[in-house]
Amino acid sequence: MALYSTRRYAEMVRTARSDGMLYNSTGATTMARIKIDRGSLIVAFILLLFSPTFAQRSDGRNTVEQEIKNLEYARLAAYLKLDAAALDRLMSDDYTSIYADGQIVTKSSEIDGIKAASASMLSSVRVNIDQLSVRTYEKIAILTGRLTIKGKIVWSQKDIDIDSSFRYTAVYAKNQHSWRVTFSQFTSIDSSSEK
Repeated sequence: MALYSTRRYAEMVRTARSDGMLYNSTGATTMARIKIDRGSLIVAFILLLFSPTFAQRSDGRNTVEQEIKNLEYARLAAYLKLDAAALDRLMSDDYTSIYADGQIVTKSSEIDGIKAASASMLSSVRVNIDQLSVRTYEKIAILTGRLTIKGKIVWSQKDIDIDSSFRYTAVYAKNQHSWRVTFSQFTSIDSSSEK
């Protein structure tokens, strides 16, 4: 890309010289007549648009958005595997969640619940997250999505059949060099209206 840009720039300079640009002995220009080819102007704009500075800005944002989505998939996998250690790494120390029934849960109570669960508790459950959207604000990222849970939760007291969908929000904050989820909130939705 850089070689092409340099060649195109040299070609535009040659074109500009032939169209009336006057150069003095130091290489500075004075304008005798200004004729700018519309095609050259469009090419220059496109080269600017796709320059490394612009690319870094948009790619950097997309990279953060994808990183947050990957962390959310990892968080879901940790819940399904009942992996308390992974959840501990993914959650900030002050993590709080508000469930669809209004219950407020902290990181310690969430992890204690995971540790106390039987290994087969979620073995018959299918879970999906989709419609993920991420907005970033420097060191804060807000993820929204839909969570769908279907199957049977094997509970010590009784089995629970579940077929539910939720809209949810998860807030991630960047501390030092890593992102961690700090807050989540779930709202129950009618899954039949979502199809």
